[in-house]
Amino acid sequence: MLEFCPKISEELEKPDFREYMIETAWDYYEVAHHGVSNKGYIQASLSCLAIEIILKSFNSEVSGNEGKINENYKPNKHIKSLGGKKSHDLIELLNLVDSKYVEYLFNERDIQTLEKNRNFFVSTRYGYEKDVPSVFYDSISKLAAATICKMVYLYKKMGSDDPFINNFDVNEVYFNNVQKVFLYSEQTI
Repeated sequence: MLEFCPKISEELEKPDFREYMIETAWDYYEVAHHGVSNKGYIQASLSCLAIEIILKSFNSEVSGNEGKINENYKPNKHIKSLGGKKSHDLIELLNLVDSKYVEYLFNERDIQTLEKNRNFFVSTRYGYEKDVPSVFYDSISKLAAATICKMVYLYKKMGSDDPFINNFDVNEVYFNNVQKVFLYSEQTI
């Protein structure tokens, strides 16, 4: 059986768990890819939003329902200091994340994908605008799914007891959305 097992450095400390933010990122990803519309700009916009939420999870504070599955969060001073459109800029948000987590989540190619799509959510989310591209590539969508899988995997390994995290099948999601695998058998039915 194939298994998704990203390498977790021994130097990587347990992050402040923001399980409901990870679940929300997954919800946006799911709507983008399994909703009624299959338009590229919607999938890309919501995939960027999912990544934005994950990056913000490293710089958020609990603001309500502490310890409950619907815990609420607010941006910390680092995100607030970005202000306006910069608070949606994937590279600006990435720069606020501890480098150990960045190394765990992203390789050089992933960071290039983030750079290319850094302002996508702000600049390209409305399909009717003149400057919206007519062709979209799935690299940002695959990166969103992979990042969600890595966060869920990390949270599981670091001891999260959240029901969403523990019931999330990283293997199914990863191998169906990021690295598709087709099994072939010579056996006939």
